[in-house]
Amino acid sequence: MSAAAGRRSLGSRIGTMAIAFAVGVVYGTVATIGHRHAWEIGGVSIPWGLVAGLVGVAALLLGVRLVAGGRAAA
Repeated sequence: MSAAAGRRSLGSRIGTMAIAFAVGVVYGTVATIGHRHAWEIGGVSIPWGLVAGLVGVAALLLGVRLVAGGRAAA
């Protein structure tokens, strides 16, 4: 495969970045709201909302990078 065959068009890359941005805004909003949730177990507060938000952001970045084929969208 040649180097030119592996490249995508400018429109495709801009569309990918726009979709990644929109998904990031939605997930960021949900994680911002949910990060304060915690379980109280024996007097110890476990911040499951914060952990879920961080794991979700890491998974989102990894997924976007794998699907988009580069670091720009992530």
